[in-house]
Amino acid sequence: MRPSSGRDSPMDRDAFWSLLDASVAPRPSKQLKHLRDALKKRPDDEVATFAAWLRRVVDEIDSPALARAAEIVFDGCSDDGYEYFRLWIVSRGRGTAEAIAADPAALLDHLPVDPDEASFEELASPASDVLEARLGEEEAWDFIDNVADELDRREGEAKRHGPKTFDERALKARIEGDEALRQRRAEETESAEAWFAETQRTQTRSGIPIGARVRHQHRGKGVLKSVQDLGGTEFVTIAFDTGETDVLGLGPGLPELVGL
Repeated sequence: MRPSSGRDSPMDRDAFWSLLDASVAPRPSKQLKHLRDALKKRPDDEVATFAAWLRRVVDEIDSPALARAAEIVFDGCSDDGYEYFRLWIVSRGRGTAEAIAADPAALLDHLPVDPDEASFEELASPASDVLEARLGEEEAWDFIDNVADELDRREGEAKRHGPKTFDERALKARIEGDEALRQRRAEETESAEAWFAETQRTQTRSGIPIGARVRHQHRGKGVLKSVQDLGGTEFVTIAFDTGETDVLGLGPGLPELVGL
């Protein structure tokens, strides 16, 4: 770990929220700039501790009720999407984040006009960018991980106090009643399905048909289930004899696939 600035606790919870609250802005790009500029003025240990606190508070606001709210807002939500949603909630500041964590129905007072914008993957980037510029990528991430581990030892396991359920009626009405949102999502789904269909193939470029027995250079034998051609790389789905099913790339420099 990098040497600290000499203090036992470079940044406590209140200091983390104070720095984040001061960065809140209507546009994500503006907030990222505020955060990056502020963190550039801080020593390495404070930057890493900010990143560690961000991880922790994103974990702390997780709850079954908030996960359900994410499914409603986005009409289904992946694990990554749910994390980016929680990052967006945290980005709105301490008061807003704590209110939504306590009762996800409070989202009604804070959702953007376009609910799909309630996602902020990039919020984690200012701290890591600042440290990477100073230390290099590998050392920066090792440092952040070490500081996060130390924070967990000091603070204990992240406690999730959020509710299991909430009154979802108003939130559902807000999302389902947005005709423009529904139309755009339908068009995006149709476009994605059309693109997916266009990239599907009945056999690999080497002539192995779907349904054939195959042997992958590194993974062993199985059955070819699908082929997707994305130009430079083919992606194949194989149901391996081990019971695993995986999507793997084929192309120059990648492991070979042969028919049996």
